[in-house]
Amino acid sequence: MTPFEWKGRFYGFTEVPPGERVRIRASIVGDLARKFMEGLVDTPPFVVRLGDATLELDSVEARVHMMEEVSGVVAEAVRVDFLTPVRFSVAGTVKRKRPKFRLFPTPEHLFHSLADHWNEFAPARLRVPARLAEWVVNHAVEVDYRLRPVTLRGTKGRVFRGSVGYVIYRFDDASFLPWAAKLLEYGTMVNVGTGRSTGLGVMSYRPA
Repeated sequence: MTPFEWKGRFYGFTEVPPGERVRIRASIVGDLARKFMEGLVDTPPFVVRLGDATLELDSVEARVHMMEEVSGVVAEAVRVDFLTPVRFSVAGTVKRKRPKFRLFPTPEHLFHSLADHWNEFAPARLRVPARLAEWVVNHAVEVDYRLRPVTLRGTKGRVFRGSVGYVIYRFDDASFLPWAAKLLEYGTMVNVGTGRSTGLGVMSYRPA
C-alpha cells in the first residue's frame, strides 16, 4: 500500500482539502488478489472508506505480474530512492516492550527484507538462493547517500518514524546481479522494510 499521493508527494501533509484528486496503490500477492478484484463488482465512481478518509473512487487500474516474469535493470551500481519512511525491525535476544528499528537501509537489511517477502510467496523453484545473503554481505556496498528522518502519522494516533532519501549501492561481483535486480523490481511493487501495509518503504531504483 502507498499513502495518498497528492500533487506528487506521499507525505508532508496532514490533511488533503476536500475535492482534491489523490492516488493510492495497493499490491496484493497470491490468491487474495483474484478475490479482491472479484469484489470490485461496482463500476466507478463509488464511495469507499479508507482509514479516516471518505473517497469517491473514480477509476481503478489493475496490473498483473507473475513472479516468473519479474525482472529488473541489471547494473553494477544502483540508486534506490526511499519515497516514504523506511525502517527495518531488529531482532533481539530478550523480550522488549517496544520494537527496535534500524533507520538506515544497509544493503543487508534491504535485500534481506526483499528476499524474505519474496520467499514467503514464491514456489520452491523460484525462491531466492540462500547464497544471496552471503553475496550481499561481501559484495554490496553503500557508497553514497542522502537521507533524512521523517515521521508519518497514521490513524488512531499512530506514529511511524523512518528515513527518506536515497542510497547508492555498488556491487563488486556480478554473480547475483540478476537476483539483485529482480528483488529491487519486486520492491517497487510491494515496498520494503516493516510497515508495508501502512505505506512505509515505498521505493524506486535506477542505475547509478
